[in-house]
Amino acid sequence: MVGSNVGSNAGLHELLRGQCVVQPGWLKPEAVAALRDDIRALDAAGQFVASGVATGGVDGDYSSDEDRLVSVLSHRTPADLRLDALCRGLRRSLSRPTLSCAGERYYSVTRPGARLAFHMDERHEETKGERGWRLPTRRSVSWLLYLSRGDVRGGALRAYCRSSAAACGAHAGDLQVGWLDGVRACDRDEPVFLDSWVRSRAPPGEAAREARSALYVLRRDGSRCYVSRRFGPADPSWSCEDDSP
Repeated sequence: MVGSNVGSNAGLHELLRGQCVVQPGWLKPEAVAALRDDIRALDAAGQFVASGVATGGVDGDYSSDEDRLVSVLSHRTPADLRLDALCRGLRRSLSRPTLSCAGERYYSVTRPGARLAFHMDERHEETKGERGWRLPTRRSVSWLLYLSRGDVRGGALRAYCRSSAAACGAHAGDLQVGWLDGVRACDRDEPVFLDSWVRSRAPPGEAAREARSALYVLRRDGSRCYVSRRFGPADPSWSCEDDSP
């Protein structure tokens, strides 16, 4: 189970650094058996369909024979009580009171020969065009619950995690929106956060203008280093005429 062991100091540290957290045996055997029964019932009812993303991330070619099958969940499952507790723990541990674990929930079945290409799990909305604004949520934390038997070969997760120079995901209520790559191969990447409450400077004797936004990274002492100019809703791009904060 990825992201489930956030209650421990080691698990929280790994998650904040953008790493995977794994906890075998997260669900009791009877809950796993109930979930498998639920999957079999949905499969018999024809509720599983091809995901449509089997090989598109590699060369654009698609084959349903190599695709996994998915069924979007619209009902409560035997794992939901544990998942609810996981979500509450993530809100506390990550200081993310509005975080929701119900944004994207589905069963995924991988048949023999199916594969899922190497891909980036989530990009910031601005880089996805209109698709980035169709849903009210974004995937900032992903969890995977494996229900396969221990003797099953294949289907394992392979993740290429960045080496983060600071805690990532969010900082003081500001969401992370990207990365600054390290200059050298041995350098750690720096998470970039969006500050939407930067006060614009005003001429002497005039009231401060409306709050604007800016991007920043964290220095080693925890202070902010702004890496963009201020920008606001009226700006055609992220750059504007104001000086950096």
